[in-house]
Amino acid sequence: MFLGRFPTTQAETRAPFHIVWRVYPFPDLTQMSSILSGIAALERRNLVSLSVEFMDDIVGKPYALMELVVTERETGRVRHIALDLYDRADRIIPAALQFADIYFKRQFGPETHAAARGGCTKVVPAGLPLGGYTSRALRHVCIAIIASLRSPLARGKQGGLAALLRQSYCDARLWATLPLPDASTLKNTDVKAPHIVFQPRLWETTPGSRDQFDVANEERIALVQALRRAFPEERTTVGLLRSGTAAEMAPDLRLPEHVRSGKYLQQLRASLVAVNCVGLSGSVGWKLAEYLAAGSAIVSQPIEKQFLSPLVEGVHYLAYRSPEECVEQCRRLMADRALSKRMSDVNRQYFLDWVSPPVHVMHLLKRAFA
Repeated sequence: MFLGRFPTTQAETRAPFHIVWRVYPFPDLTQMSSILSGIAALERRNLVSLSVEFMDDIVGKPYALMELVVTERETGRVRHIALDLYDRADRIIPAALQFADIYFKRQFGPETHAAARGGCTKVVPAGLPLGGYTSRALRHVCIAIIASLRSPLARGKQGGLAALLRQSYCDARLWATLPLPDASTLKNTDVKAPHIVFQPRLWETTPGSRDQFDVANEERIALVQALRRAFPEERTTVGLLRSGTAAEMAPDLRLPEHVRSGKYLQQLRASLVAVNCVGLSGSVGWKLAEYLAAGSAIVSQPIEKQFLSPLVEGVHYLAYRSPEECVEQCRRLMADRALSKRMSDVNRQYFLDWVSPPVHVMHLLKRAFA
């Protein structure tokens, strides 16, 4: 059978951990991609086994939170785990917090404990996720799609079954179109050249509105301007992603062509320096994980979020607080090859030790039972 057989009890497997994934309708399969790929890899190694429990309630659309009931085979202990993959650090899902013995929060910052209130001791950093699906994660994507199709409440939403089928098609395409999780990982055959990569996207908003999206866009535009002025030879790797908003706000700062993910990751692995800008409210996205995997020497705005292991300013990245300071930090890394090589090696090792999907998932499971 294509979907295979998910063990239904912990007694059916010799794996150290058995996971029951409580699957709600409309799961956010983009945000869940590295977790599902990690679980699939651990299943292959017989380190975990998986069964599913379909839930009927519609909690969010899309729902970027996973609920896992995990049994440790050796001791018989059970832990209820919530994996919150939302971008906002100041948002906690009350029902998931009540369910969980431990609540892993992807965007974990100073505001997270205040949002958790009485349950703050349960809430801990989830670490850095990485986007992308492996081939073995296809059945996990299919299970998630079935969770929506089988739900009477989901079929009763506006648009009915036809809308659900369209969404299912889009979810299936994610598995086929997202890059492999290890596509950004520096290979032995890759050779770093003195280039800089910075390719931010602009948010869709009304230019001049001064909302948070417009402010973030202006900051990114100023950063690209400064880098292109200082490093005019980097026009193919430093520029705004092509979009309608970029065409309206800063057409001359767009990349010369649309860069597909495969080419972008190839550019990243071949470039010495990568520039990171944090997201809204200081959120940290996949891009930083890709930089670590590629062994980039990173120049970033200060990173205030907490992870499974710290990312240390001066060790894993050089910080900037203005476009001018970003340019100076890039120049420093381009000139000091010993510093950039040391940072490259440290960052690649950090990815292998903490971010690679199966390693990341195993860290979460072990911490849940610590």
